Amino acid sequence: MLPFADWVGFDVKAPFADYAAITGVPGSGERARASLIALANSGIAFEVRTTVHPLLLSEPDLIRLDADLAALGIGSTRRQLFRASGCRDADLLLAG
Repeated sequence: MLPFADWVGFDVKAPFADYAAITGVPGSGERARASLIALANSGIAFEVRTTVHPLLLSEPDLIRLDADLAALGIGSTRRQLFRASGCRDADLLLAG
């Protein structure tokens, strides 16, 4: 689909090694990393962003995430604060 895009907003959920803890999907960090590399190599304009929830990402996690991105030659993410709208996880809603 990349040849048909003129811009992509790419959500990076966590440091790649910690992805499965956020997504619940084993290997999801490797797949996200590979997708981001493909996007970065495509020449298409993109923005990398991360939604931050205090139960899911700490400041040290965000520092490691930025280091993961820097290792790929990509700048840090645009941070988005968690919004409760549409969230069905009661624990996240209480702490958000």
